[in-house]
Amino acid sequence: MAGDVQSVAKAALILGVFDRMNRLLTVREISSKTGIPRSTVHDLCRTLVTANLLEARPDGGFQLGIGLAMLGGQVIERQGLVDAAQQPIQRHLDRFGVEVHVAAYLPGAVFYAYRKRASTRVATINRTGRRWAIHASGCGRAVLATMSQAARNAELGPLLTAEEQESLEEELTGWERFGYIVTDVSQPGIRSVASPVFDSTNLAMGAIGIGDTAASMNRTRVQELGAAVRQAAIETSRAMGWTGTARELR
Repeated sequence: MAGDVQSVAKAALILGVFDRMNRLLTVREISSKTGIPRSTVHDLCRTLVTANLLEARPDGGFQLGIGLAMLGGQVIERQGLVDAAQQPIQRHLDRFGVEVHVAAYLPGAVFYAYRKRASTRVATINRTGRRWAIHASGCGRAVLATMSQAARNAELGPLLTAEEQESLEEELTGWERFGYIVTDVSQPGIRSVASPVFDSTNLAMGAIGIGDTAASMNRTRVQELGAAVRQAAIETSRAMGWTGTARELR
């Protein structure tokens, strides 16, 4: 029994080393990052592939499997975030024809639980089931904006240079001023506008965001979209049990 428990712990450790910077890893690399012997890593990876928690690549490496996205989707569905966002999105964002995202907060990251494609062709790299480092997308930055400086530092660790940190902090002040953030961080040529969604404990549990070509996002359009995203996020927050006031979101 103890051996079984240790195997589960090691499997969890293996899954935890995959992130945006390490999407594809070899047995040697996983062993180096976890300290688990290569032979054990190989056996555990094969077991995780069978369970669809990892995928084996033709070149011998491994990447996270679709089974994790399916499990993550069940957690998000249980929380009700996607369902709660549907009507606010229809009321406030459908008329713009932009791509809409709903993301749930995970420690250090956001998980994109819903994507509504734009009515016009916008070549974004986002998709349902994608996990982004919390500083690397509009929705993630919207969640970061609600945190204290100490909490932000704990989330980010040494991920950013001093220059990147300064740029991030400047963007996050948009939420304090307007109730939404504007960023180009996720993809060249794409501008995102996002606002956090709160739960019954008044903590950000995720965010609603939109994406469109940066060329089309002039100041007036950003303000219109920002106000609509913010309202959609407020109504979604209320559906999730948040009891604050709109004034608190400024």
